[in-house]
Amino acid sequence: MLKMLDLFSGIGGISLGAEMTGCIETVGFCEIEEYPVKVLEKRCPNVPIFRDVTTLTADTLRERGIARPDIIAGGFPCQPFSVAGKRRGKEDERFLWGEFARLIRELRPRWIVGENVPGIINIAADDVLGDLEDLNYSATAFVFPATAVGAPHRRERCFFVANTGRSLQPWPVFGREDGMEGREQDAYKPERPGGTLGGMNWPTPSARDYKGARCQETFDETGRNELTNSLPDAIRSQAQGQLNPDWVEMLMGFDIGWTDIDCDEPTPWPGWPAPLGVKGCSWPTPTAADVYTNNMQSSQIKDGSMHSVTLARAVIDERGQNPYEPPRSATVSKNRAKRLKALGNAVVPQQIYPIFWAITQLEGVE
Repeated sequence: MLKMLDLFSGIGGISLGAEMTGCIETVGFCEIEEYPVKVLEKRCPNVPIFRDVTTLTADTLRERGIARPDIIAGGFPCQPFSVAGKRRGKEDERFLWGEFARLIRELRPRWIVGENVPGIINIAADDVLGDLEDLNYSATAFVFPATAVGAPHRRERCFFVANTGRSLQPWPVFGREDGMEGREQDAYKPERPGGTLGGMNWPTPSARDYKGARCQETFDETGRNELTNSLPDAIRSQAQGQLNPDWVEMLMGFDIGWTDIDCDEPTPWPGWPAPLGVKGCSWPTPTAADVYTNNMQSSQIKDGSMHSVTLARAVIDERGQNPYEPPRSATVSKNRAKRLKALGNAVVPQQIYPIFWAITQLEGVE
């Protein structure tokens, strides 16, 4: 079993992706935001949580029984590189890669996995890779979209992977054939009488989604708006009410209720929601290549092994939803804004899972 330290943990998406392998155990979190910390405390009560990466040291970790983790992973803050922000990059006070690198220097793990938005490529990726090489790690970076693991939203992310003493070129990430290119693509092509209808990707969840829809203009038949491409706007075109965090959890690959701190038993993730703009169609059974994305979730890990259940053929109803989907909109939801903000900042567990799977294969861990 490999031990992992999860930095900038959020609501635990990276750790869930690692846990899906059945071979990686998270031994510590580090997260500063209050609500994500409450989620981690609820879902992972036995894992220590450190609150400030700037004061976290090897000595602090040793005091809690964490000596030298095999993996350090983390989605260091993306705001300095996001197209939604000012893109100040390395000049932004939220650029905390330096703290990540310091802990790598102090702890010397065998593996490093970093996550960020694609905007980092032209601003600071060379600095990140250069720092890792200066620390005597072999490092690589690539952009990998959530669509590559079957998600009906693009959510491109840049991943950094580094290892001591091993060449990482080429890096064995798997997914759909064009997954590494990160191109916009139809999420699915469900069958219907008389032919097929290609579904649209949903807008990528964002930390701003809790603010609600931004435009009142007319939507086209797919739910797209010519002036905006936000998830709340797409939902408004489909149903009344506010964006339901339970549904966004499923869209992001989490168990339903994961971010609800009043929920004791989240519902195991049943699979991806139907694509945008498709109604009254049959839903294809997942292929062997996609089975891990549809059937495997954290709550199904038993005794270190993953138990999967094949999904039966379902039907997308006239609302455009699979039978297992919670409503897309809700009128009242406690902590709704906090949950949506946390989900918008989260890592899709299924999207990062292939990286950890590859690590376990290279390490020969079963």
